[in-house]
Formats: sequence, C-alpha cells, structure tokens
Amino acid sequence: MEKQILYRETVPAYFMAVIFLAIACWMGFSLYYQSNYGLIGSRPAPNNFYVIGIVFALLIGLNFSAIRIRLTDVDVHVSYGLFGKTIAWKDIATCEKDASSVARYGGWGIRLGFVHGKPVTVYNTFGGTRVAFLTRSGKPRGLVVTTLNPEELMRAANQLIRMQKS
Repeated sequence: MEKQILYRETVPAYFMAVIFLAIACWMGFSLYYQSNYGLIGSRPAPNNFYVIGIVFALLIGLNFSAIRIRLTDVDVHVSYGLFGKTIAWKDIATCEKDASSVARYGGWGIRLGFVHGKPVTVYNTFGGTRVAFLTRSGKPRGLVVTTLNPEELMRAANQLIRMQKS
C-alpha cells in the first residue's frame, strides 16, 4: 500500500544558499586571479584546490537550500537536502509550536537539542516558526522543524496524531 501524502511544504533556506554561493564566488575569483595575473601569496594553493572548492561549495549550497516537510498517513518525514529523518505517527505524542530562540539550538542547520527535556533533532533555517514533534519515550528522537505555515502544519499533524490514537 502506498503512503498518502496529506501535507507537503518546502521551506527555502536562502541564507545558507547565499553563504555557500559567496564562498564559491570567492574561490572562482581566486582561481581566475591566480590563473591570469600570477600566484596568490608566497605558498599558493594549486588551481585544483580552487576548482574542488567551487564544486564543493556549490554542492553544499544546493543541498542545504531548502527544508522539505512531508506528512503522510503513516509518518512525518523532514529532510535538509540529503539528510532526513522519518518518524511514524505511532511514536509521536504531541505536535506544538516551539517558542524558544534559535540560540538555544546553536544556530541554523541540523542540530541536536531538547524540548521539555526530550531529545530532538532540529532542522532549522533563518526565518519562519519552528514546530516540535515530540515522541512518547524519547526514542526515537523527536523533531523540530522550521515552517512557514505553523498553524496549517500543526493542524494536519494533530489530526493525524488523533487518528493514530483511535
């Protein structure tokens, strides 16, 4: 039986993408300068270093350019590029708005933290509101995710949690 998708959202992470694009541009300028005007510094990096740096920065920027949230009739799945986490509804106790500051989690990106003393994996980006999916026992870890539509996400999630209880 195929999972039925009941809610889907993509939260753009422009801040992360811009940082890695800036790094790629800086590497590209350094490669251009070194190739056309002479070596940079007394111990210059080889041109391959800049090429690899450009490719790496672009791939990382592309990977972390959006958080994807998907609620199905079976589970909740959150991914930040290639890195994702899935939790079955039977393991989730509550879904609530997370009012804590971003500093509590140590910034943006994928982080580990605690909400109400329960361990969570945080998928966090600049802007938006965070919603916490807390598990019953702490295993598996809960989820905290940045969303642009917290009310709609919580409404759909709480409806699915109620359906699991009945």
